Amino acid sequence: MFSRAVSASGSMWYPSFLEYAEKNNFGKMPSRVYFSLGDREARTRNALLSTVEDKTGKVYDQYKNKGIETTFEMNPGNHFKDADLRLAKGIAWILK
Repeated sequence: MFSRAVSASGSMWYPSFLEYAEKNNFGKMPSRVYFSLGDREARTRNALLSTVEDKTGKVYDQYKNKGIETTFEMNPGNHFKDADLRLAKGIAWILK
C-alpha cells in the first residue's frame, strides 16, 4: 500500500472512474496526493478527453474532503509538455 501518490495528467476522464473513486474506500488512507494537468489538456474535440480537468478537480475535492493533504497544479501546455518535470514536481511535493 502506498501512503502518497502523484497523478501527473491522470486519466480521470476514464468512463466511470469518478464514480469508482466516490464509492470505494482506500485500503490505506494516503497522507498526500498531488494532481497536475497541462492547461491545454481539456481543449480537445474528443468529448471524453475534454472532461479531464473537471473530473480531476472533482477527484481532488473528494480526496481533500476525506482529509487527505492534496494539491492540484495547472501547468502550461498539453499532456506531453514537460511530463518529466511535472512528475518530478509531484514527487518532490509528496516527499515534503
